[in-house]
Amino acid sequence: MCGIFGFWLNKPLEKIDIVNGIKSLEKLNHRGPDSSNFWYDEKKGIFLGHTRLSIIGIESKNKQPFINKKSVLIYNGELYNYLELKKFLLTKNYKFFTNTDTEVIQYAWDYYGTKCFDHFDGMYAFAIYDYNNMYLAVDNFGEKPIYYFKNDNGIYFSSEPK
Repeated sequence: MCGIFGFWLNKPLEKIDIVNGIKSLEKLNHRGPDSSNFWYDEKKGIFLGHTRLSIIGIESKNKQPFINKKSVLIYNGELYNYLELKKFLLTKNYKFFTNTDTEVIQYAWDYYGTKCFDHFDGMYAFAIYDYNNMYLAVDNFGEKPIYYFKNDNGIYFSSEPK
């Protein structure tokens, strides 16, 4: 089990927003005691954080948020068919740097867009930011939920309501 937390404010981030983001992320440490990391874009007002329970790909190169040229991903769950999807994506010239389902989700999103869910078999909740839009996703059964709250300041989301 991992923890994800993030927000997208209607204004640029101030130092206090980043500090509050880190404090909120720390409340999820029990979900992911192996590592904790975050990414933010001050100008766009975005903060994405992740606490990790290492099961697949325990090396440090697998920590999240997972960042590439096209997106930033935070993810909680397990994609059961990730090896099959990875094999397909390799035929489409994707180069993998890890052995994780996280990277497979990110590339599947890149390749299929929202149709990637037609190819996922697993339990998951994730947020993916493509440098223009933020998408929140959960598996069909909601086994890995995302709680969210929207107000005049922006949208906030997390693996847990606290």
